[in-house]
Amino acid sequence: MSTQASSPKTRNRWLPYVGVVFALSVALAASGAPSPTYVDFQKLWDLSPLALTVAYSAYSGGVIVALLTIGGISDRIGRTPVLIVSLLILSASLLGLATAPNLWLLIIARLVQGLATGMLTGAASAALAETHPHGDATAAAATNSMTTSLAIAIGALISGTMLDINIGLRIPFYILFVICLLSIVLILVAPPDSRSAKAGRLISIQHLSVPSRIRGEFAVAALCVTASWSVGGLYLALGRTMAGSLLNMYAHSTSGVVILAVQGVGSVVQFAWIRANPNISLQHLVYIGMLALGSGTTLTAIGAVFMTPWIAVLGAFISGVGFGLSFMVGTKIVTNSAPDKQLSEVLAAYFVVAYFAISVPSIGVSFIIMRMGAGIAFAVFTFLICLVCALSALIARSKSISSNY
Repeated sequence: MSTQASSPKTRNRWLPYVGVVFALSVALAASGAPSPTYVDFQKLWDLSPLALTVAYSAYSGGVIVALLTIGGISDRIGRTPVLIVSLLILSASLLGLATAPNLWLLIIARLVQGLATGMLTGAASAALAETHPHGDATAAAATNSMTTSLAIAIGALISGTMLDINIGLRIPFYILFVICLLSIVLILVAPPDSRSAKAGRLISIQHLSVPSRIRGEFAVAALCVTASWSVGGLYLALGRTMAGSLLNMYAHSTSGVVILAVQGVGSVVQFAWIRANPNISLQHLVYIGMLALGSGTTLTAIGAVFMTPWIAVLGAFISGVGFGLSFMVGTKIVTNSAPDKQLSEVLAAYFVVAYFAISVPSIGVSFIIMRMGAGIAFAVFTFLICLVCALSALIARSKSISSNY
């Protein structure tokens, strides 16, 4: 009797949490959805790979601006208003992607999309921790991490599959626009705010700092996230271009499969690792993550050289293991080593490095593709990733990062 009476109340307690997860999923799926379309835009407007990579990277620029200026705005005006406004801006950017008549408007739409996503993720991360029905901050953090990686990959996979069945280049963006509006309705029906907002300025510049006593640890974390996000960013920006040039795989869904192999596997590995809670030091976890990332990327390069798709895909899966572990351990090193009073400033610096890593190397690879071809471009990229992985492991060894995950 009591169970039946409490059931509707329990469901109502879950609604705000589900609404935030849905909003975050929509935003991040929308960020991955353009990846399979870049080659089509390139053909439509007769563009170089570099031009489209700049359009892809505009998204990261928008996220960085949002993180450094309005990332904490939900602390001052509340979670619900920020989620609604950011979803409205995201809806506008999706309409821009659906109707952009040229490269410059595509770049503007991606920049606005990045601003909206950066604004939304800050509010959503806080709201997940506050609205979990059982107050389980660990479960909320795991949900946030898995949603981030999986939604991006699933967005690219669904978008690519829709294009493979000739549904139309712009249709995925219109569909995401409608889903985005539905997400707004869900937030309005079950608003996630659980406490009053704080007074303060709407826009507040986020300071970046790395205290001198943790610079070694920060260097390890920064190299971990640089290596992992560079690999993820390359597949997001140029996955289909590289698969077509090196493996003769031209299906739109190829991009989504590769992204799912890297980021999807990465999210599953993170979740499994946290659940298993193995007794291993952060130093050894750096070694494992860097080894998996470097060897996986190398295996993908070998598969590309010998035109063997299964080897390339296997390498992508191994890279996914490295991606998940490297990003996880880098974030943990930062949160463990940073002083409490400077944690937000150190984390902000860490994520600025991450978003530069997800965009700048892809621009460099695009430039090399234009000059020397995709094969040499991927070989250079693989060499640099292995170099970063080795450097990260060497610094981790010299700093003796011994605390456990």
